[in-house]
Amino acid sequence: MGRLSRRSLLAWLGSGAAGLVFSGQARAQVGPRAATPLPSFTGPGANPYWNGVNPFVSYPQKLPLLRMTDRGIQLETPRPYFLSPFTPNAAFYVRYHLELIPNAVDLSTWRLSLEETSSGRSTSASMSW
Repeated sequence: MGRLSRRSLLAWLGSGAAGLVFSGQARAQVGPRAATPLPSFTGPGANPYWNGVNPFVSYPQKLPLLRMTDRGIQLETPRPYFLSPFTPNAAFYVRYHLELIPNAVDLSTWRLSLEETSSGRSTSASMSW
C-alpha cells in the first residue's frame, strides 16, 4: 500500500466522524424545566426565603434593611433590590464592627489626632474654621 497523503487522511477521518454522528439514533434535546419564580416579599414580618427570622430595621440615611446581627451590626439588602442591576446607596448592606453606629457627629468639637510612635511627633486636625 502506498503512502497516505494528508488530504486523504483528513477525508478518511472526516467520513468516519460523519458516520459516527449519523449512525446513532436521533435524540431530541430537552431544555431544563423553567424555575418557578418566588413571590416577592416586602412585608414587615419574617422573610420566608432566607434561613432566619430577620426583622426590618431603619438606620439614619438608610432604607429599611434586614438585621442579621445586632453586635456588630450587619444589615442585609432586602430582596426586591436585587431585581435591578444597581443597588441604591440607601439600600446597600451595612457591616459595622464597632459597638454603636454614630447617628451624629458634632464637627465643632471633633478632632482627628495622629501620633507617630517612633519619633513621638503628633498632630491633630479639626473641621471647625
